[in-house]
Amino acid sequence: MFLSRLFYSLNNSMQEQAVIQILELNEKTQSFGLVLSPDEARQMIAARNQPRIKSATPD
Repeated sequence: MFLSRLFYSLNNSMQEQAVIQILELNEKTQSFGLVLSPDEARQMIAARNQPRIKSATPD
C-alpha cells in the first residue's frame, strides 16, 4: 500500500514538473501568439501519457 502511494506521488510530482516546464516556454512562445494555460499544459501531458494505438500498417 505504501509503495503504491509513493509511486502515485512521484508520478504526480513528475507530471507537475512537466507542466511547469511547458508553462515556462510561454515566455519564448508568447511573441508568436502561443500561450498555454496551466489546464492546457496538463491536457498536453495527459495526452502524451496515453498509450499509442498500433496501426495495422507499418510506419
